Formats: sequence, C-alpha cells, structure tokens
Amino acid sequence: MRRVKARMIWIRHDLDGDGIAELIYCVRLGTTKALVHMEETSSIPVACIVPSPLPHRHMGLSITDMVADIQRTKTAIIRQGLDNLYLSNNPQKVINENLVNLDDVLRNLPGGIIRAEDVNAVRYEKHPFVFPEALAGMEYMDSVRENRAGVSRYFSGTDQNALNKTATGIQTLSTMAAQRVEQIARIIGSGVEDLARVVHELVLRGGHRQEVTKIRGQWIEVDPGTWKSRNDFRIAVGFASGNKDAMVGRLQMIGMQQLQAMQMGLPV
Repeated sequence: MRRVKARMIWIRHDLDGDGIAELIYCVRLGTTKALVHMEETSSIPVACIVPSPLPHRHMGLSITDMVADIQRTKTAIIRQGLDNLYLSNNPQKVINENLVNLDDVLRNLPGGIIRAEDVNAVRYEKHPFVFPEALAGMEYMDSVRENRAGVSRYFSGTDQNALNKTATGIQTLSTMAAQRVEQIARIIGSGVEDLARVVHELVLRGGHRQEVTKIRGQWIEVDPGTWKSRNDFRIAVGFASGNKDAMVGRLQMIGMQQLQAMQMGLPV
C-alpha cells in the first residue's frame, strides 16, 4: 500500500522487429527500470493548454510564471517602505538614564511626556525617509510587469493619467494589449481542440453505450458509436474588442478602392 511515482511514457520503438518504429505506451513505477505495462497505441492522448508555449518543450509558461517574482518584489518593497514609515514616525531614542524617568521612556505613547532633569537628556535618532522611493520602485515594477505580460493599464482602464494622453496613443496601446489577449485566446483554443480530439478518440476506443443528455433545453440521445469522423470539431476564436475600429477602417478603405474601380469600369 505504499505510494510510488508512476511515470507514463510514450516512445517510438521497433517492438516487433519489422523495421518500422511503432508508438509504444509504457508505465514505469518508482525508480526501477522494469515496465509494469506496455502496449502499442495510435497517438499520445495528452493536450497541453498554456498561454505562452515554449519551443521544444511540452509545458509552456503561464502568466503567473512571468510575473510571480514581480509580485514578491512588490511585497518586499511595500513592507520595507512601511517599516521606514514606522521608524520615521516613531524614531529611536538616545537617552541619559541618569537624567530621565525610564518608565516614561519605555511607555511609547503618541505625544507622551518624558520627565527629565535636562532637556538634552533625550535625543531622537533621525532615519532617512525613503517611503517615496519605495512607491517609485513599485511603479517601476508595474512597468516591468506590463512589459512582460503585454497588457498595459490603459487596456484595463486603471490609469489615472489617461486623460492627459492623446486619443490615438491610448487606442494604439489598447489595440496592442487586445491583440496579445487575442493571441493567448487563440493558443488556448488550439489546445482545447487537441483536448477534444483526445476525448473523441478515447470515447470511440472505450465503446461507450448510448446515453440521453439535455442539450439546449432538449433531451437528445447521444450515440458515441456514430462519431466516425471529426468534421464537427472546429474552434473559432472571436476577435478582441480592441480590433473592431481597425477592422472598420480597413473595410472602409477597401470600399473606397472598390468604388473607384467601379467608376473606372474595372471588374470588381
């Protein structure tokens, strides 16, 4: 009943010695070299869905992989900035214990009184106030995050200085961010298509019986045995909202060119 690590392996190997490498599915347990299962298969039933794929790698990068370290850095910056703010508002004291009342010094109260025989018996250590620099550091990390992820604050509508920018510049930045989001959607759509292909093949191989399911408010009998082809597996990812203005502009330009061609008698 002990736990062991199971490794699923797909490898091309000439198992029967006919000179053709077949795709073999193997299962290996633990650190042993022995295989507990081995069979010939037609495909690798694995679909990988990631926003940013890597070349020559099965697993790619997610948005978290790109910006997680930035979040940890921002957390450290804000904590250090708050510590500096606490020290600036409540600095350390250098006292002459023979001339002050220690109970008053140990009781740290805002606006509290320290009884002393000499006004110079208590001195406050002045700490450099770097909280504004901490805020500037967080702003810099936000810009690094935008450069990595490709989605700027103009696209999300959270920039308080957006009114001071030109409309064309804001539209360009928003369009670039929308194209990045659209690219991620198309990559994920391709992964979903692979996943549907894998599920379709496994359903056909498993030989599931007929079932009755509710689709679009109607009860329909589904027979997986009739799914012989994949003609219905088509995934269409819509355009992002940031591209509609550009598409309308292109269509208007094409329409003007077609109108000029018709006026010149050219076939359109």
